[in-house]
Amino acid sequence: MLGATIASEIRGKPQQAGGLQRIRSRSTTMGTPAVTPREVAENIEAQVKPFTKDLVIAEKAVVKTWSEVLPTYLRELYAI
Repeated sequence: MLGATIASEIRGKPQQAGGLQRIRSRSTTMGTPAVTPREVAENIEAQVKPFTKDLVIAEKAVVKTWSEVLPTYLRELYAI
């Protein structure tokens, strides 16, 4: 299934990947490179290398703690 998902992304259909975006995000934070849509890599602030027009190889990402993320959510969602 993972191979089919990566193949669909290479053909330019990353929306078919579904829930595997979370798996790729987690693997990238553990240091395992992953082919992922550019938007996912931007969301997790990953270090990337170009792969195709819409895909990148996310090589490394940092997991933020809830206490680091919460102020951003409060500011963006509730203007606090």
